[in-house]
Amino acid sequence: MSFEINLLHTFMTVVGCRNLTHAAEIIGIEQPAVSKQIKKLQEQLGVDLIVPHQSGLVLTPEGEHLARIAPSMLEGVDRLPIDLKAIKNKPEGELKVIVENFGRDLVNEYFNEFSELYPGIKLNIRTEESRQLLFSGQLSGAFVGVTSIQRPDDSQYIWKRLGTGGFYPYGHPKYFEKFGIPINFEELDDHRIVRYIWNKSFTSYKDDRKNNPLLYLGRPEKSPRGHFITTDDTVHCRSLLLKGAGIATLPMYQARNTGLVRLFNDKYDPSICLQTNTWLVYPRYAINLLYVKIFKEFIEEKIKEDVNKTWLYTSI
Repeated sequence: MSFEINLLHTFMTVVGCRNLTHAAEIIGIEQPAVSKQIKKLQEQLGVDLIVPHQSGLVLTPEGEHLARIAPSMLEGVDRLPIDLKAIKNKPEGELKVIVENFGRDLVNEYFNEFSELYPGIKLNIRTEESRQLLFSGQLSGAFVGVTSIQRPDDSQYIWKRLGTGGFYPYGHPKYFEKFGIPINFEELDDHRIVRYIWNKSFTSYKDDRKNNPLLYLGRPEKSPRGHFITTDDTVHCRSLLLKGAGIATLPMYQARNTGLVRLFNDKYDPSICLQTNTWLVYPRYAINLLYVKIFKEFIEEKIKEDVNKTWLYTSI
């Protein structure tokens, strides 16, 4: 009996999602293609693995068995080319680096320095694959994720915490020239505040007080102040602030080298706002691969060197 290993990766993503449409979004293909791959795997194995149910997809006994043993099977296959390359014991090869907002900015900041130190390591930066870190069966080969997505309860990958990032209030001098600088929280009543309402498919952060503390600070308990504009994205919010559109909280790394001015330095407690952990994520089978170790240690060192805490306000 033989089967295509990529079909097993698809199967494990479907197992994690229990939904073909969601799995298709993670893999980056159309839903009918996922169905076709699952059908092909079942034909090659000669058994049914998944059956539809009113509550979603349900694994057959054969499917449950395959889901238990597949992670170790995939790890062995994924580890083979890595072990062969490691025989050279040289810091060279292509390393996939999976990033989102924080990781993208961090890697961009130090890319030239890393490339000069390790010219043999070619980074393959992937900016739209971070959700695949949540599903152990989807990624293959050598990779490192630098991400602030929520760590899953069960993962075959190693999740090493880099630190915790917080949101701080900022505005631009162009805005302050027109509207003035608020000295205390009560004065925010007279200012234009950008509000966040997150996309539910990307986050579970629902506490409006933590998402939008500037609407609540200096106000009666159940009487938040009004907002000027709403967005669901911190990068878009930063663009608004740079145009002088208003005041908002941003992750502090997004205010680096922008000219944005931080407000309420001696009064604002970041613990009242949204906080996110940032992680280095990598497969166990790559833990001793030289160019993976080099990249991880380089990123960790850069975080440690940030004595002014412009990336993360608590770190390793």
